Amino acid sequence: MLPRFPITQTILERLKGVTETSNGWSARCPAHDDSNPSLSITELDDKVLVHDHAGCSKDKIMGAIKLEVKDLFTKTSDRPEKAKEVCAYDYCDENGSVLFQKIRYEPKDFRLRKPDSEHPGKMKWSIDGVRRVLYRLPNLIQGINTGKPVFVVEGEKDADCLAKLGLTATTNFEGANKKGSGRSSGKWLPIYSDTLAGATVIVIADRDTPGRDHAADIAAKLQGKAVSIKVIELPDVKGKTVKDGSDYFAAGGDIGEFQDLVDKAPEWKPTEEPCAETEAVVERQLPNILTASAPVVATASENETELEFARRLTAALPPVKTVGKVWHIYRNGAWLPFNSDLVKPQALAILPEKIRTIRRASTMIEHVEAERQTDLEGFKGFHAFDGSAVLLNARNGIVRVTPDRIELLPHSPEHCFTRQTAAQFNPDATAALFGRVLNEVLPDQEDRELFQLCTGNFLFPDCRHEVAVCCYGEAGRGKSTVADPVATALGRDLVSRLSMSQVCDPRSYHLPGLKFAAVNLGTELTTADIAESGNFKTLVSGEPIEARPIYGAPFVMQTACKLWFLANSLPRFKHGTEAELRRTRFLRFDYHPPIKDVTLKARLAAEMDGVFLYMVQGLQRLLTCSAIPIGGRESRAVHDRFRVSNDPVGAFVQCRCILDREAREVKEDLRKAFVEFAEQHELAPACGEWFFRVLLERFPSLKDARLRIGGERVRRVQGISLRSSLTIESSE
Repeated sequence: MLPRFPITQTILERLKGVTETSNGWSARCPAHDDSNPSLSITELDDKVLVHDHAGCSKDKIMGAIKLEVKDLFTKTSDRPEKAKEVCAYDYCDENGSVLFQKIRYEPKDFRLRKPDSEHPGKMKWSIDGVRRVLYRLPNLIQGINTGKPVFVVEGEKDADCLAKLGLTATTNFEGANKKGSGRSSGKWLPIYSDTLAGATVIVIADRDTPGRDHAADIAAKLQGKAVSIKVIELPDVKGKTVKDGSDYFAAGGDIGEFQDLVDKAPEWKPTEEPCAETEAVVERQLPNILTASAPVVATASENETELEFARRLTAALPPVKTVGKVWHIYRNGAWLPFNSDLVKPQALAILPEKIRTIRRASTMIEHVEAERQTDLEGFKGFHAFDGSAVLLNARNGIVRVTPDRIELLPHSPEHCFTRQTAAQFNPDATAALFGRVLNEVLPDQEDRELFQLCTGNFLFPDCRHEVAVCCYGEAGRGKSTVADPVATALGRDLVSRLSMSQVCDPRSYHLPGLKFAAVNLGTELTTADIAESGNFKTLVSGEPIEARPIYGAPFVMQTACKLWFLANSLPRFKHGTEAELRRTRFLRFDYHPPIKDVTLKARLAAEMDGVFLYMVQGLQRLLTCSAIPIGGRESRAVHDRFRVSNDPVGAFVQCRCILDREAREVKEDLRKAFVEFAEQHELAPACGEWFFRVLLERFPSLKDARLRIGGERVRRVQGISLRSSLTIESSE
């Protein structure tokens, strides 16, 4: 709720602990030691009413904030135009009975009222004691019961707009936290999440900071209750700025395009706690961090400058770097983001009492922020080159790897690492169980060597080897059994979990999450053709790629994240070429354990330090390799199978044809030979229908030719010949 009078704004700015209520605001009374807010502030037509429920007089209250009682009476020029009621939004129970109403006024304002039980037919301006429910609850319940997706928006106007289009939509009457704090506002209540339990939910965020924060808060609180959660923003339409759903359709937005946007939006993914510490953990521990690592700094004198205040604050903080408005603190070997508001108590403590204000503390923090600015590109993930050596930021120090030596060095902020492995480096660690399982699921020594090199490649700071890994085999063949210990050793903060389709989608919002990841472990390969392979090839090669965050503008990033997929079927690129084959290594998993050991994965996880040592040794071997090999006999067979299934035309030409610019092969003979080739390799029967189109696209030197033989015109392809027919016939 926004104040209508300037004096109200002034009062609220001078009070502490201000929160909105149904008819105004509450705050801590400045006239007494008030730990439990007892002061209420309400705007009437011609004055502002302040009342302390603990008994302080208006004189004491106003004097404490350096105002007078007469200031509460508004001047005529201050009074806004009398508000006009324009709409009443009914909040009903499951049976459609009105529990309360939210009234919209013009100029824009809202008030709440409920049916007056003592005076039937009348309303009471309060919702005290009323059950809180989501908007359009009866329709919402019906939609959930029939399996319809639920759209959660910010505001009743947007919910009604979507409902008119036949969609199930809702909102909470409290709206978003307009301060845009970036934290949970508490306005999305647990009962709302319970109502949406079992639903497919799409949260439409308003395109402003409070709206995005509110959407993120809703998604986080729905986790574990809704079966699916997506968070989207709606784009501008025809040059018209769009903030929300109402704007989108008012500007001419199309329902089909809207649905397409929803369908292609990724599943919402919570920010996982990194193996070191997340921002939330840092914020929770910051007071202790400051106390433990900072020298005691005396309170400044009133004569010092703002810059001198800022230098005192810098001395009171552990190492700090800033990128724009984002602060990073160095803790346990990694630079971690945190909220600069958390250092305000330290800033206030430095200021002399007579000039101790939030404004001065904020100015001090802004000075530190400006002095500590650094380029985002200066930060690294968890690995980097040190000349020809590789540095890995492990939990207990920095591992320096060269072809002939592995050593552990102490952590240092100078390396600018922002991530670290969950495992510690221990040269004496073992992973006997992991080794035994590898021998069972990959009996071929060449395959085991390939697997170790690939895990070492996950630790390599660039993508010079240009290799993605696909562990291929039926379910229950041990793929995830050996993958999980590797992911555990790296830690959740270094492992992304995108599917192949999400990686390859050129409009994917997920790619920014790959920037500092070691590996993307995808556990699902769709059997449908993947339309675009550009992202796949770009990421595997480590080239710059445009990333689109779900909020904010696209940016160009470069990542050393490696791609690793566990698959029951081979990937299928719609326009596959030799490029995907060259960049992929396959490992065939065909071991079926006689008895399932339900404790196996937990016991393997306990060997994470040994598994990490295994990976580091793979990295050391990789430093002496010019290329990563193909693997053993079974894996090479899968590699050859993918060659055909991914690029059947290219494989056909390589196996059955000779390219010769003087040759001319009969088109029908070529077609029949390709159909026979496709049947032999169990390809889809329809593949012959597009054979010539793809053939001429893949081999631009080939041309259609019309020849006359014995008076009959025969269609041929110039530049190619079947291996069984090498005679070159000349045209008439």
